Amino acid sequence: MTPATQTVSGLFGPELRATGQLPVEVHCHGFGPVDFSDLDALDLDRLEAAAVAEGVCVIPTLYLHRDCLGAFEAMMSAYAARRADGDLRRIVGVALEGPLLASHGGTPAATVWLPTRREWERLAACGRKGLVYTVMSPDAFTKGSGLEGEIDASAPRFADFVPLLVSSGVRPALGHFSRKDPSRSAASVEQIIDLAWQSGWDGPGLPVVTDHLFNDMPLLIRHAFRTRRARAERDEAVASYRLEEWTMDRADEILGPVPAAIMRNAAAGRIAACINLDGEHVDSGIAKRAIEL
Repeated sequence: MTPATQTVSGLFGPELRATGQLPVEVHCHGFGPVDFSDLDALDLDRLEAAAVAEGVCVIPTLYLHRDCLGAFEAMMSAYAARRADGDLRRIVGVALEGPLLASHGGTPAATVWLPTRREWERLAACGRKGLVYTVMSPDAFTKGSGLEGEIDASAPRFADFVPLLVSSGVRPALGHFSRKDPSRSAASVEQIIDLAWQSGWDGPGLPVVTDHLFNDMPLLIRHAFRTRRARAERDEAVASYRLEEWTMDRADEILGPVPAAIMRNAAAGRIAACINLDGEHVDSGIAKRAIEL
């Protein structure tokens, strides 16, 4: 089994057998002519047609404004009904990026917010309708989080909603970390993974994922070379990392505590980890070495 197939199995399992183990586009904010950034404009039929034309399956990854939660629930109900009727076979699930993010990254600021207990219950209920994961920051409640000013004693914590999500079929997807305290952030990774595994997961694959390995987290190397100047220095930088000498027991010192925690848990079969190869700027040699480890 290849690493890519292992990752797909970690996310899905039996859902893909009916589609012949087609490749799956994960962490996808737009596809062909379909833009997922505006929930009102999301056309599931056009997305299905685009996936068929491309020869893949897809998990559209949506941003969610707080005042659009009702519209999202309605969309998920419609999606679930059509899947039950044998329609939309190439859209194998839906994902959310947020709302519980310690750092925005490229996520619209208005789609980062702190759900109440009732809002977590509503999001969890979407798991039975096809919501396969929601990206959240393990260090969302720590000092340095972008949500820090909104948190009070009444705010639900991970122990309140991670078991609720997981038992409903919604995986926490780890991403969008603060860079304030990497060691503490890594400890929060372990906390969420432990909570998820203790929460009665009965779905296919694994109960925790990340579609963000290396992205939006404290990292001691550069894995993406976006600017012209960075690209000019790319070969020299990657050579200096001596990829062939990387070992898992040195991952903390080479990569940093957060990516090391994710990679150790991926190697142990406790989390399905994906690297977002969203362009040539992401170094494939670094991605390959991470997968090998």
